[in-house]
Amino acid sequence: MTIAKRIREAADTNPDAKARLDAVTEIMSGLVRRCCGDGAETGAASDLIRLAALEAMEAVLRPPKNGATAAPPWSPPRYHLPNERPSLTKALHLEGIAGTKVAVGFYDSGEPAEIFVSKEGESTAATAYLDALATAISIGLQYGIDWEVFSTKLERWTFEPRGFTGDDHEALRTVSSPLDYVIRAAHVLVERRRAQKPTDKP
Repeated sequence: MTIAKRIREAADTNPDAKARLDAVTEIMSGLVRRCCGDGAETGAASDLIRLAALEAMEAVLRPPKNGATAAPPWSPPRYHLPNERPSLTKALHLEGIAGTKVAVGFYDSGEPAEIFVSKEGESTAATAYLDALATAISIGLQYGIDWEVFSTKLERWTFEPRGFTGDDHEALRTVSSPLDYVIRAAHVLVERRRAQKPTDKP
């Protein structure tokens, strides 16, 4: 999602973001009136002014070249899910977490929005920790953080239990930890869903 699109969506849901965009638009309008007179700000010109305001804000909020991040000066909107949403579930086959499943819920666009880790019967400490982490990931996804930010950071962590799973998916037959298994299994589900739907966020 581009910075300009995030600004537009934030302005639709956040009063502070809307006020900032309106202020920049008014500055642009004032410049046009000073240069071209009061009659210039009509029709297509108004659309161009709004676009220029968006581009100006995008330039201000673009991350600097030194690699540091630049956060917008307002809280990002959270993309809540409808009560009914598509999901995919996969059983995990690893000694120590037998009976555990990972489920991924999706926006209509096909992008992931939530992850759950559950275990048949009584939960263990390991599955409880994994589900707590999945909840944190879900909140991040709903605030617009891309799935790959999480998957690239959390897969391949190494701790016991680990090893051969016997999973029917070739990419999951050997894992380095339960966390690695959950993240990589979730990624398999994400890629499966993306193959069916567009990748743009709602």
